Amino acid sequence: MSDQIPSLYQMRCPYCGNGDYIPLGKKRSAFQQVAGGLAAGALPVTAAMVMNRQARDLSEIKPLQYKCAQCKKKYEFAPLAAAPEEMLESPCTINFQRVKALKGSAEVYTVYLNGAPICTVSNGGTFSFETNITYNNIFVGMGDGIVFHDLFRFEATPGAVVNVRFAGTSMVR
Repeated sequence: MSDQIPSLYQMRCPYCGNGDYIPLGKKRSAFQQVAGGLAAGALPVTAAMVMNRQARDLSEIKPLQYKCAQCKKKYEFAPLAAAPEEMLESPCTINFQRVKALKGSAEVYTVYLNGAPICTVSNGGTFSFETNITYNNIFVGMGDGIVFHDLFRFEATPGAVVNVRFAGTSMVR
């Protein structure tokens, strides 16, 4: 399958049609969530940069679970291919910083761009990546699919630079 750019721009709640949501991560039972969180905290993982490109085979990206901000119902969604009207003339650069902190310092976090994991970041780490589409969502997770509920939404402009800081469990604006 050809490489496509993932997008959540067209994502809507299947129950009420609302476009506002909270990322929850991989769908799991309550036991799996607790066990995964304990394992992620107890076993520090050393991970390297997974990917620094946005285009990929969308069939390889697993759906994540989201909660509608309006009706509060949960649903699963996998990113769709970005529509031609979402594409930028030139890429926008995103500088991501994970603020150094004692809490959670042994854990390696996964950064998601538009529902697709793009790389991992250690405590105090920084990295840069590009987006080729206008409407973007960044959120962060850890362990086996646990995602922090804070979401950073922004409209990218061609050639711009966007700075994103993540501290503890939320984006610092």
